[in-house]
Amino acid sequence: MNWVIIALRNLSRNKGRTGLASSMVGFAVALTVFLCGMEDGIEAGSVEAGTSLFVGQLQITKPGYDDNPRVSDTIPGLQYALSVLSGDPDVVSAAARVEAFGLLFGPEKSAGTRMIGLDVPSETLTTRLHKMLKEGRFIDPDNPGSALIGSNLARQLGVGIGDSMTFITQAADGSIGVGSFILSGIIETGDMNLDSRTLLVNINEARATLAISGAHRLVARTRGAEAAEPAAKRLRPNLLGLSVLSWETYMNIIKMMTDIGRAYAMIVLVVFLLLAVAGISNVMIVSVSERTKELGIIMAMGAHRRHVAFLILMESFFIGFFGVMVGVALGIGIVAATGVTGIDLSAWSRAIKMVGWPDVIYPRFGEFFLQGTIMTCILSFLAALVSGLFPAVGSARLEPARAMRQV
Repeated sequence: MNWVIIALRNLSRNKGRTGLASSMVGFAVALTVFLCGMEDGIEAGSVEAGTSLFVGQLQITKPGYDDNPRVSDTIPGLQYALSVLSGDPDVVSAAARVEAFGLLFGPEKSAGTRMIGLDVPSETLTTRLHKMLKEGRFIDPDNPGSALIGSNLARQLGVGIGDSMTFITQAADGSIGVGSFILSGIIETGDMNLDSRTLLVNINEARATLAISGAHRLVARTRGAEAAEPAAKRLRPNLLGLSVLSWETYMNIIKMMTDIGRAYAMIVLVVFLLLAVAGISNVMIVSVSERTKELGIIMAMGAHRRHVAFLILMESFFIGFFGVMVGVALGIGIVAATGVTGIDLSAWSRAIKMVGWPDVIYPRFGEFFLQGTIMTCILSFLAALVSGLFPAVGSARLEPARAMRQV
């Protein structure tokens, strides 16, 4: 006998019940495929939002600088390092920075602040900090003393656009470094460090204040977040004596959040598949009970018990197969549609910023989507087979004579 044909015929005898069972699998698959695409979009959006604002996808410093920053720890061979970065195929731009901690004085109040000197032309190509202005203008290299601070720091100091500020720190030569600045702009980024504890000035004025000529940090932008770690591995042999880190290292909180998101998507898949298993099992048990006499006749005609069990398992497999095919197609369609329009979560912007999500999520067909879809298909097929085991074993244990008397 061709058990595959018989299984398909049996399923077609009650299309409504078969469709219901397949739809259970299809719903679970479609939802999980969409969640995988959404997780890819969340990852890409979170990394882009977290790195493009200020920290970049790559950072180069002297080894140990971030653990114990000193004004004298400038990058040796700064121009050479910049040329190596510009020669890498995945590095789009790079910017040098000067950093120091000190006290920032307003007209009446002061606050502990980190001064960061920016190479403005390169900075605007590398980060989107210049797009975060709340009021005023960005740092003007041709306007001596031009400076930015965050909105929280401005309120703390009680300063506004045009007010004078003085920054005091220890210079590299041991003297007291003093910088005088005029507030030209106020930024609001949502980043506590930038908005509450940072003074941004032109890099040359920061160098003059600190009595140095180099830079403490290089920040680079790559062609994509996924290109950062490969680029870092290529750059390290050419930048010996320097620490070359990708965002995956110095922003490990984002990496941790993406791992949690992936685990959540898999948990959702397992929960829905368990529900699908229960549904398919019930459908198959009902189907077998209605065909007890028919199965008894088949066994009386010479069919082995394993053939009857195989027949029931084939029916479960086809229910899963049809559900998986429809679910994958539906999930891909939803990902493709929302990948263009985006999913706007701006109404919950305060909550989603706490977990590092962007305001608008664009689901995409990324690495996790491919891995998750393959895993979903495999687990769905296995779930369909598992759901048919109990009714298959029960069918195989039927006594032909007793089964044929069943009404």
